[in-house]
Amino acid sequence: MTTPQGTISVIVTNYNHGRYLERRLESVHAQTATPAEVFVIDDGSTDESWEIITRWCGRCREWKCSRNAERFGSPYLFWDTAIREAKGEYIWIAESDDDASPEFLRESKSMLDENRELSFVFCKSELIDEHGDTMGIAQENVKLSPKEDFRRPFILDGNTALRRHLSKENVVQNVSSVLFRKEKYFAVGGVDTRYTLCADWDLWIRMCTVGGVGYIDQPLNRYRVHDRTMRRRKTESAENITEALHILDRVQGKTYDRRVKAYYGKLFRAAVMQNPKPGLILRYWTFRFFA
Repeated sequence: MTTPQGTISVIVTNYNHGRYLERRLESVHAQTATPAEVFVIDDGSTDESWEIITRWCGRCREWKCSRNAERFGSPYLFWDTAIREAKGEYIWIAESDDDASPEFLRESKSMLDENRELSFVFCKSELIDEHGDTMGIAQENVKLSPKEDFRRPFILDGNTALRRHLSKENVVQNVSSVLFRKEKYFAVGGVDTRYTLCADWDLWIRMCTVGGVGYIDQPLNRYRVHDRTMRRRKTESAENITEALHILDRVQGKTYDRRVKAYYGKLFRAAVMQNPKPGLILRYWTFRFFA
C-alpha cells in the first residue's frame, strides 16, 4: 500500500492518565496541521480514562479508539502495533500525560517536508508539573551534550547527531516532542520491545544510521513530570541504568568517553546502593574496570 506523502498518523497511548487525558486529546484536536488519523489506545485503565476516550471518539468519528480488557504493560508494544497499522508518512506518538502547542505538527512537518534526508525532528520541551505549571526547559538539563546546541535550531547528519549527542545521552528526552518518518522506523527494524525503559533512546540511535536529525528551537511540546511519569522511573531505576549501559556499550565501544563513564558510573553506584543485588554489583564493577 502506498503511503500518502506528507500525511501524519497520531498515536496516543494511555494508562490511568484520566487527570491529564482531556487536555492531551484537546491538544491533538487543536493542531493546525490536521493528522490523517488518530489512534487512542487505552491499556486497561481503572480510572475515568475510557469514559473520556469514548466521548472524544464519539465527537471525532475518524479517530480509532481501542481498549485492553487487562493491562498489557509496556507502551512500546502499543507503539509498534499502531505504527504497523498507520497510513501516514509521519508518526507522532503523543503520550497521554503531555501537552502540545497547536503549531507542533505544522512546524515539525514543515522541517521534514523540506529536508527529505531527515529520519526525525524534535523540538524544545517545556517541563510542566502535574498542575501544568512551568518547571523549566528539558534541554537545559542535558549533562554530557553541548547545551548551546539546543539554543538554536539545527539540522545534523546522523553521524554528527550521534557523535555530539545521542551516543552520550538521550537528548530527545520525551517521545511526544518527536515527529518521525515511518519508512525510517521500519528501515531499522522498529522499536526494540526487549527494553522496558530505554527503547526510545535506542530507536533514535538506530534511526541516526539511516538519516539525519532536525531540532526546532521552540517549546512546542509540554513534557509533564509527576510521580508516575516515565522520566522519574528512568532517573531512579537500576533497570534504567543497566539498559542505558547496554546501549552505551554498543555505541561507545570498548573505550568509553571519560565524561560519559564518570557520569554513568555515579548513577550506577547510586542504583547499586539502593538495590544491592549480586548481579547488579557484578555489572557495576565490570563497568568500573573494563569499560
